[in-house]
Amino acid sequence: MRLVSTCEDSTDPFKVEEFKDEHVPRYAILSHTWDEEEVSFQDMSDGNAMRKKGYKKIQDCCSVARKEGFDYVWIDTCCIDKTSSTELSEAINSMYRWYQDAHVCYAFLADVDWPTELASSRWFERGFTLQELIAPSTVVFYSRSWIELGTKESMKSQISDRTHIPIGVLSGTDSVEDASVAQRMSWASSRKTSRLEDEAYCLMGIFGINMPLLYWEGKAAFLRLQEEIMKVSDDYSIFCWKSEHPGRGGILADSANAFSDSRDVVLTQDLLLTSKFPWTTTNKGIHLELAFMGIGHGCLGLGVLPCIRLDKRHMFLAIWLRDQSRTMERFERVRCHELELIDLTIFVPWQFPLRQICIQRRRLAVTDRRTDHLNLPYPMKDSHMDRNCHRSSHDNDLGWIDNWLRVPEVYMTNQSPILGKIRSVNHREDSGLTGLFHAAATGNLEEAQRLLSRVKVNLQDAEGRTPLSYAAAGGHSMIVWLMLLARHKAKANMLDKLGRTPLSYAAEGGHGDVVWLLLSLGDIVVHSPDNLGLTPLIYAARGGHERIIDMLLGRDGFQNYLKDNDGRTVLLHASEGGHVAAVRIFLTRTKTGPDMQDKHGKTPLLLASMNGHEEVARALLAYGAEVETSTKFDETPLWVAALNGHEGVVRLLLPHNSSKLDWTDRTGRTLLHWAVIKGHASIVGLLLHYGASWKLRTEPYNTDAITQLLLGRGATANRLGIEGWTRQQCNLDRSLR
Repeated sequence: MRLVSTCEDSTDPFKVEEFKDEHVPRYAILSHTWDEEEVSFQDMSDGNAMRKKGYKKIQDCCSVARKEGFDYVWIDTCCIDKTSSTELSEAINSMYRWYQDAHVCYAFLADVDWPTELASSRWFERGFTLQELIAPSTVVFYSRSWIELGTKESMKSQISDRTHIPIGVLSGTDSVEDASVAQRMSWASSRKTSRLEDEAYCLMGIFGINMPLLYWEGKAAFLRLQEEIMKVSDDYSIFCWKSEHPGRGGILADSANAFSDSRDVVLTQDLLLTSKFPWTTTNKGIHLELAFMGIGHGCLGLGVLPCIRLDKRHMFLAIWLRDQSRTMERFERVRCHELELIDLTIFVPWQFPLRQICIQRRRLAVTDRRTDHLNLPYPMKDSHMDRNCHRSSHDNDLGWIDNWLRVPEVYMTNQSPILGKIRSVNHREDSGLTGLFHAAATGNLEEAQRLLSRVKVNLQDAEGRTPLSYAAAGGHSMIVWLMLLARHKAKANMLDKLGRTPLSYAAEGGHGDVVWLLLSLGDIVVHSPDNLGLTPLIYAARGGHERIIDMLLGRDGFQNYLKDNDGRTVLLHASEGGHVAAVRIFLTRTKTGPDMQDKHGKTPLLLASMNGHEEVARALLAYGAEVETSTKFDETPLWVAALNGHEGVVRLLLPHNSSKLDWTDRTGRTLLHWAVIKGHASIVGLLLHYGASWKLRTEPYNTDAITQLLLGRGATANRLGIEGWTRQQCNLDRSLR
């Protein structure tokens, strides 16, 4: 550490001396804003110091220090060799400690004459002066004429009003570490630095962080600072920021300015929100456990933080998150200009369960701001939640949710006809449907809102279905969300008479937003089989709904629910439906092999072949599917493809079956025989090309094309028909060999 000797020679400038840490003498320290012609370390070394305008500041500082009995003073401009990047990095990393260890700090306000002008000084606007105010135990303020204005202690109220730093921190009765990360960041939110990177570097000491200086990284420095903070702290308030920057996506702020509205944000210990798991950082993002409340549309939800505002201690802060993976694993932050307040007393714990998730760290690309508005689950002009989420739990109306879910007519499906059909909410039709059932089934959000305040949400119709079941089946995510989260406590796992759940219907319909919303609940039973053994995953497989399949495969325990009561696996269902993308997913992510048979001996390849799904058959063959496995009725993939006239599949399978084309079934017929009977000329040609024998016992046929094919393989007109018949009229004799 270098120090300036306060003793001045009449001809030489003040001397700069260097000390090892264990031999550093008692010293004062200067805090100031830089002006023109500041004296550098090189100026002090080569004798140019006295020619600079800044030398007067050094003289006056040393004079004050000397009068107070200090032999040495530290001044940043002339005690650091800024031509050495290594030394500069070490100095900035050590600066907070140097100010902390100083016996007194002189804060020189070059633009102030009187104590009443203190708050207007640009000294309070600079980045590095923040730590220079906080770190020293004693700070004395001086005017431009070096007249004492007061001390940090004597002016703490005025300083606190100007900086928003709590008086306890200024006076030393409260530790800086007791302030939340968001609070400390907010103290720097209005301060400026000459270089972009210094916005981060000037805060290192306040957070007890050391990191190398990279004066080419720009805003990445501030991101790096936050990543370093997270290595030593699990303070969730680091996420309590707002930014108007379009298309961010990252969970970390890009500047301290984003925390300007966070000076009253503190961490709180709440058993329902606080995790015991440590945070980890990977190239995917930040992995942490966070209370999450699904909203629905667009896989959007709120990450509820264990953080509160000091004047609203009953409400928790929340940030908007979007599930990028749709499996509750990888998220990005959206609507970064909003920081919501949530009253959790109007919800139950299973509506905001703690989840292990990964959130993208940094913004990947700047996108059009319009896309950020598309993230909204429902149209909003501003954040209603911030004003209205504090409704009490005993308030019976829909409160803030009523206001929040005001939507344009575009969301009302056939609204006028439906309203005309809806009967009194207390009157049941023969089917058991009330007005609420109609509204849920047709997506009439306005009517559903009105009725939910008067009707039990879990009532069942004659089939045992609930309004939630109908809303889920119709893909009406807004109504589903309303029923689940609007204090109505709809039972998401309620079974109807078929044993089906709302999740089952949503998965069958391919309604990804509804499925995602239901999966966000803490008590959801994901793999519930119905009376036929069909689970939501199987229904998704039957429809080829890849997005939903991906969501459901992301949940634990799915390997135990891959078959229905007939032994049909999810792969079988997907293959039968011709959903090649789903087939590939199941082949790679489940334990359902390509040759697993159902109770009737049918394999995925057989069902794909039977239905003419050539691409599915190709995928199964590429994965090693057995081509000659037969059912109880001697059916093979090639046989069912040929019988049903699926030329593409036959062409695909023949190279794997050419040695056994003349096998006969229980009736004594070969595959060529059946192709002739069915009249599939192109398939007859393929079979003959691959060596099938035309000398077969067969039934009459009446296709000229088949006659031509058989004649080309050695059959004679004599052998093919009765004398006097034309070729077009020929029939194969039953005794043909």
